[in-house]
Parts: sequence; structure tokens; C-alpha cells
Amino acid sequence: MVVPSALTRSWIRALNLRFWPSLCGLIVASVVLLTGQAVVQSEFVPSLSGLFLIAVGFLPEMVAVFSPVALFFATVTTARLWSEGGDVMALGASGRSTQRLIPACCLAGFLIAAGVGLCTHVLGPLGRGVVRSALVDAVEELQLRPGQPVPVGDGVLRVASEQEGAVNDVFYASGELVVWAPKGRFDAQGEVLLEDGQAMKLDEAWKMEFDRARASLVPDQVGIHNFERSSRSLIGLIERMESRGVDASKERLVLYKRTVLPLSVPILALLGLPLGARFRRPAWLTVGAVLGVWAIQRLGDHVVVDVGPSGTALLPLVVLGLSTLSVWTRWRLR
Repeated sequence: MVVPSALTRSWIRALNLRFWPSLCGLIVASVVLLTGQAVVQSEFVPSLSGLFLIAVGFLPEMVAVFSPVALFFATVTTARLWSEGGDVMALGASGRSTQRLIPACCLAGFLIAAGVGLCTHVLGPLGRGVVRSALVDAVEELQLRPGQPVPVGDGVLRVASEQEGAVNDVFYASGELVVWAPKGRFDAQGEVLLEDGQAMKLDEAWKMEFDRARASLVPDQVGIHNFERSSRSLIGLIERMESRGVDASKERLVLYKRTVLPLSVPILALLGLPLGARFRRPAWLTVGAVLGVWAIQRLGDHVVVDVGPSGTALLPLVVLGLSTLSVWTRWRLR
């Protein structure tokens, strides 16, 4: 059994003091924003239990996104404090180089990378499924009062009566489209099934009758997102798209990012050590580096069709690796 050295344990303890508070703060803020955004986009207000499920559903994805950021901030800040407190100088005075801190940084990076990989490949897709289910359930919990129009998506819905999912005298208007049916029923997918109804467009002289029709009350944002698909499901989707000659670069990019993001965690930990020891403003340094990586990722999302998913996914990793090598080379190790 390999026992970490006293130096490694001391470094890990110092990182924990800054990693967990920063991670919790980032996650709470982002989950609140995403939950509010999801509710506004769906235009259905879930119950308190539904809001809780939405927040919990976004949690794994936010852990995966912000864990590398929190570790980078913790590493930069700890290195700055050790440098100002004389710990780095003490290492040199004792004949030990600051390279002794590399195993501690790698250990912290690999531990957090394992958690990030679990979130990106398993827990994140499951969480997205929970979010969609909670928003669909909000449609089922929609309280329809007889004769009172209710905003639904981009239109309004009115029914004469409703009982256990069955509705009578259904009227729905959205823009210039009007649909009416004497009866219908809500299903478990957030759709209303209409029978023996009529549809017409107000600005054109046409009208049609139908025996059965299906209308979704769930906005497009609640549909199945690629982030919700498991890796196996996403691979299957890519194969089906490519077999039909459809470009699947964006889907492949989502799949590759699930592995690239965990791989970036140890590199960020190694990059943060010399940056924190050399620069005096770790907060601004962290924000600048994170925004730089984010800009590269966003640029890759727009050029993935031209560059290819593999090159686009690896570009941030290559930039981080080269930056880490350059900073360590220029830093005079003691």
C-alpha cells in the first residue's frame, strides 16, 4: 500500500480548504439559474417537488463542469499562499525542489477527474432525464379550470371540463392556427390526443377535419437533448445518422467531450501551481484562464463541421498542455 508523503497530505488538505467552498458556490449559483431558465422556457410551473427534481437533475452536469474550475482556482490560490508564506522558499532551503509538489497535484487531479468522468458519462445523462421528466410531469399536473384559457407554449388552451386526464370541448389557439375537438386526453408524454376535431388557419381560407390528432404541449427545449443520451445511445444515434448520410459531427463532439473534460483536470492542477506561485492575483488569473478555455470551446462548437469533432474536442486539451509545459519550463524550479 502506497502512503502519500507528508508534503502531499499537507498540499491536499490545503486544496480541500479552497476547493469545496468554491465548488459549492459555483454549483448552487448555476443550478438556480438553470432551474429558473428551464421553468421559464417550459412555461409550466412545476410543483415544489418538481423544482427540487429539476435542481437535482442539473447537479451532476454542473459538478462535471465546475469541478475543474474549482480545482484550478484552489491550486492557484494555494500556490500563491504558499509562496507568500515562505513554504515554497522553505522547500528550496531544505534541498527539495518544488517538483515534489507535482505528485500531489496529479493525485488531486486524478481523484477529481474520476468523479468528473462518472458525471459526464453516467450521472449527467441520467440527471438530464430527470429534468425532462419533471417538466413533462408539470404538463400532466396542469390545473385546467372549465372555461378558463390557460397559457400553453406559444398559445392558449381552454377546455369545457377535465377529469383524470380526459377533457371535453378542447379549444387551442396559437398564432394564426386554431384547433377544436369535442374530446381529448392527456398522455404521459405531455401530449394531448384529440378526436373528431377541426383545424383552421385564420389568415387563409382553409379548414380541415380530422379523426385523430396529436399535439405536444411540451416546448422543444424539453425534448431529448444529446446531453441526456447515454454514451451507448449517443453512439447508436451517430451510427444511424451516418448510415443515412447525415453529418453527425456535433453528436460526436458531445461524445468526445465526455472524455476530454476529465482528462483536462490533472493538466489544470499542474498549470495552477506555477501560475499561483508567480502571479499575485490568483482570482483574476483563474477567471482569465477559464474564459480563455471557454472561448476556445465555443469557437470549436461553431467550426466542428469544418475542423472535425476529434480536432475540435482535443484543441482545448492541447492548448492547456502546451501552456502548462511552457509555464513550467520558464519557472525556475527550486
